[in-house]
Amino acid sequence: RTASDSPHTAPPTRAPSMTTTVEIDPLLKRLRTLLKERDLAAYIIPSSDEHQSEYVSACDERRAFISGFNGSAGTCVVTTTGDGDGGEALLWTDGRYFLQADQQLKKGWKLMKQGEKGVPTLSTWISKNVKGCVGIDPKVYSINSYMDLKAKLPKETGKIVCVEENLIDILWGDNRPKRPANKIEVHPVSAAGVSAKDKIQNLCQKMEKESTELMVIAALDEVAYLLNLRGSDIAYNPVFYGYVVLLSPTPSMEEDGEKKKGRMTTAILYVNSAQIQGDKKLQEHLKKSGVTIRNIDMLGNDLKEFPKKRASLDPGKCSVWLQNMIRGGNENEDAKSNKTMIEHESSPVAYMKAVKNETEIKGIIEAHEQDAASLTRFLFWIEQQAKDLFANSNSDGDEKNHEEKDAKTIEDHNNEGRAAASSSNKTTVSSAAREKRIDTFDEYFLAKTVEKFRADGSSEFVGPSFATISSFKANGAIIHYKPEKETAAKVTNKGLYLLDSGGQYKCGGTTDVTRTVHLGTPTELERRCFTRVLQGHIALASVEFPEGTPGPKLDVLARHALWKDGLDYRHGTGHGVGSYLNVHEGPHGISASSRNKGIETTGLVPGMLVTNEPGYYKSGEFGIRIENMMLVKESQSSVDNGKKFFRFQTICWAPLQKRMINTKLLSKQEVAWINEFHAECYRRIEPRLRDEPEVLKWFGEATSPLD
Repeated sequence: RTASDSPHTAPPTRAPSMTTTVEIDPLLKRLRTLLKERDLAAYIIPSSDEHQSEYVSACDERRAFISGFNGSAGTCVVTTTGDGDGGEALLWTDGRYFLQADQQLKKGWKLMKQGEKGVPTLSTWISKNVKGCVGIDPKVYSINSYMDLKAKLPKETGKIVCVEENLIDILWGDNRPKRPANKIEVHPVSAAGVSAKDKIQNLCQKMEKESTELMVIAALDEVAYLLNLRGSDIAYNPVFYGYVVLLSPTPSMEEDGEKKKGRMTTAILYVNSAQIQGDKKLQEHLKKSGVTIRNIDMLGNDLKEFPKKRASLDPGKCSVWLQNMIRGGNENEDAKSNKTMIEHESSPVAYMKAVKNETEIKGIIEAHEQDAASLTRFLFWIEQQAKDLFANSNSDGDEKNHEEKDAKTIEDHNNEGRAAASSSNKTTVSSAAREKRIDTFDEYFLAKTVEKFRADGSSEFVGPSFATISSFKANGAIIHYKPEKETAAKVTNKGLYLLDSGGQYKCGGTTDVTRTVHLGTPTELERRCFTRVLQGHIALASVEFPEGTPGPKLDVLARHALWKDGLDYRHGTGHGVGSYLNVHEGPHGISASSRNKGIETTGLVPGMLVTNEPGYYKSGEFGIRIENMMLVKESQSSVDNGKKFFRFQTICWAPLQKRMINTKLLSKQEVAWINEFHAECYRRIEPRLRDEPEVLKWFGEATSPLD
């Protein structure tokens, strides 16, 4: 998982901006029939769910269902007229997914390479190519997207229509997966640092100060953070489906006599009541926090009825439907019946969540130390496996002609990698057994194995923080590649292996780290590209910057070394990370370009987490990425004109593969940074490996100073 935004610039060699397939998928024909029945010229299918989530559960994967593309970002438009057979079917996505979308899109779809020269934005394309009504599902379409499209549609030829029932759901029918409603757990103050009651009170004070009577919190990670709760309704994200509505007890509300209806409560949680019933601990926690519970189905009617003169919605995280309900169910914001002023402003919860308190930071550091120990064990294990499997290999590791018995004793990797570094449970492996192990030593197996190492290495480990990116050779150039069991490539000692993985830890940490290694002898090109990526990583990790600096102003540091060789990458350089929450969070980030204005205006401040993940991807050959998490801290530098300076502390402590580094390209300062980083890795992780002498010996060598 790389930072979400793609840069304007791209590697010097690139594919055409648009690619087209020809035959028509039957689902497209059925969808166009539904459009015509409703007098729609076009229909928009975004990636998001009703909470504008980046990652969604299976029941909300509508864009993947209709188009075949299952990346985390992308928006589809289907029309009834145009150049295609019966209309157009287009997908907009960013540079992380160009290769993946090319491979996954069904027949009849066209890929629009977002951000590339000559490729219009979705709203611009619709305004120029669609004449008639454009349908949306208001529950999954954000206010921002709606406003952008409305501003560009010609009034005389275009109109946005809110379609009551999602057309993709009609096509999906009974085969659509059920919405999860899993157990919700209390996230203790010992890990959160601040009680839910205090967080809510802070928000209510802000509302009263600004005379805001109603605020809707729709983003799932913000709901979980605000209430100190965690769930598992979306894979990898410890969140649950729900909304929080905050009501400020202003005079206007009291005059309307809402007190007798029980709606003067400071905070209301709208959730599937089945997730609350029977859980006394959860009920007591919410009661203590001053939170009233309402079934999620009641939200629409309640929003219509709540007395409010001024309401606050985050237009990037709230749907058109929420806005319509606040307006009494009227989608026309100019209607005379609308008595509510709706302020579109960034959710204050996002910033609260982004700036970690001391308790959260303590848990984050603990989680990263546990994670680094587990990843170090895996890196040791995979190198030992490669030495054994490919010791006599002259090919890509697929040789089938070993006749001799292998006298070397190793752990059988088919035991899912458990206790790989242990000296027990070893066995003598024959040529036949070796061949079987080579055959199963693939991207999918390694993804599952690193997860097993994390699970075995920590009682705090809950699960992966995202789908592990385990990619070998050409697959590494697919930035968000996910291996599948049936199609995973075998991993050998003849190419680069990229592993981007992370974990969720109950102590309060969400980890995200990438290492690129070679299990044999890397080529000079691979080493040079790796070193250029590393130089960019070091430049960003080493910078000190004045307060008020937003992340995009630092992005060039991570690219400068690559630019020397005419190289670049099509994704952002860094994203915020939650505290036992979503692996992607804002409002801050580091990117050359952004669709999120918050990234461009939010200064980095102490307590924020941000990743540092430059890369390089050579299509058809390999991918390289180096990723560590960084914590923003105050610098010891002098204050200039009253401005403080800040710096980054790297908090991922798994070693870099030294044989990938071309030291001739490095400055003395860069060599010193690498040596200091590895010394800190050893200092932090060595105590956790003392009972594993083989791993510890390897770790000592892996973190020893560069020559």
